[in-house]
This record gives sequence, C-alpha cells and structure tokens, in this order.
Amino acid sequence: MRRAAFAALLLALAAPWAHAAAITWTGGAVGDWNIAGNWSPATVPGAFDAVTIPSGTVVAYSTDPALGVASLTLGSAGVVPSAILQLSTGLAVNGALLLGNGAALQVSTGAPVSAVDIVLLNGTSVAFMAEPYAAGPAPFLRLYASGSFNLAGGSTITVHGRGYLGGTGAAAGPGPGGGGAGTLLSSGGGGGGHGAAGGNGGSGVNAGSAFDAALPLDGGGGGGATPSAGGGAGGGAVYITASTATLDGLIDADGDGGVSQGFEGGGGGAGGAIIVDAGVLRGTG
Repeated sequence: MRRAAFAALLLALAAPWAHAAAITWTGGAVGDWNIAGNWSPATVPGAFDAVTIPSGTVVAYSTDPALGVASLTLGSAGVVPSAILQLSTGLAVNGALLLGNGAALQVSTGAPVSAVDIVLLNGTSVAFMAEPYAAGPAPFLRLYASGSFNLAGGSTITVHGRGYLGGTGAAAGPGPGGGGAGTLLSSGGGGGGHGAAGGNGGSGVNAGSAFDAALPLDGGGGGGATPSAGGGAGGGAVYITASTATLDGLIDADGDGGVSQGFEGGGGGAGGAIIVDAGVLRGTG
C-alpha cells in the first residue's frame, strides 16, 4: 500500500513535466553528477529533464555549476540502499523536488535549494553539512518553494551544531554570543548566546551575550572552553520560504553540548535559528 501511494504521488507531482526527458541514475554506489556515463540515457541532466536517483550516493561538487532540472526524485520504493545527494553547489528545480524511501539531501553550501514544490516523505532528511565557523556572517541552509513545502511526520531537517565553533584551550567561544572562557576547576566555560544570553559556567560570570534577537539570521554562539574541555558549537540557521508550508516533521537547530573532562566542563553552544516565511503555515511539527 505504501509503495502504491508513493508511486501515485510521483505521478501527481510529475504531471506538469510529462514531456520532459526521463533520466535515471545508474552510476552505482557513489559517483559524480556531472559524468554522463553515470546516467541512463548517458547524458548529464539539464533544465528540461525529469531526474530520478533510485539509490546510491550522488555528489555535486563546489566547483560544479549550479544544477538545474525539470524535476528531481530521490529514492524509489523498495530500492536499497536509500538515495543520497551530496550538494556543494546550488540546485534549481522547475517542478517538484521529492524525497522518498529514506532518501537524504546533504547540503554543504549557502546557495539556495529551490523548487516549485518541496516534499519530504516519512523517513527522509535534509542536513546542512557546512563546517561550523569562527567568524560570520556565515552560510545557512536555504530552502525555497514557490508553491508548497511539505515536511511529513517522521522526516527531518537539521542544522544541528552548524553555527559558530566551540571554544578550545581556555578560550571564549567564537561569534557575537560566544560563551566566556572557563578556568581550571573553579569555573566551567560559559554557554553560547543567541536570541538570549547563554548560561554562566560554574561559579563564573561568563555567559555568552544575547544578539540577533529580532530576526535571527545567524547561527548560535559557540560555548566557552576550559584548559582541558572544549565548548560546543552553536546551532546553525535554516530559512524556508513557501506559499504554503506544512510542517509535521522535525526541524533541529540545537547547539552541541560542551565537553566534560574530569572536573572541567566546556560550555554548550547556543541554539541556532529556524525561520519559516509562508503565506499559509500549518502542521503539528
């Protein structure tokens, strides 16, 4: 029944692009998007192509031009392992971007992922993979749907720990809201701040300050460190735009916890930012 429902959704979403050329990934377990031999028929997908990646890990490098296709489906019912698209360049889909059957989109760039409709079915995920940063402003995950954005129950978007770096070596955490440094035994590292101040570390008065409170377009401040215990990275930021957004799944922008080392403890990173700009917003997520 689930397989039939998935197939029906594929047909419904693909209807506006019924005349697009169908191109399917056949490049095996891991391969490069921009190699024609990895596709059937043997051509690199373009703006008028309906692209399906049933399985395998497909990589689009930062040196590649932005990807543009008519539609993109990650995952196929009953096919294992699940499809993964590792994206280090922009992606523009002129129709639907559909993730099904446990598929994952891993984004390592601040360039937008855009489509008419973006659909994440149960068990799928979008993860921001850019490394935590020492100085901002920094890239954040951008998901733009001119039509609908649907995050189904059981699906996940995460920017966990992708904000400012945690401090190291008895240093304050980076970022405007970085937690203050701790000392040996007497004071732990301060927690990172963002929309509100972070927590003090131990007996110290070294909490990260509040910043970016009105419209938080930045990641959370990193936690402060002690001589032996590093601070946690702050959470990253995600910006979603859509005409209609249905959020029944999880969006995770938490910061990382600090390291505990003997009697010392690094401060935790501040939470990041989740911004949803939609004409209609609904759901239980």
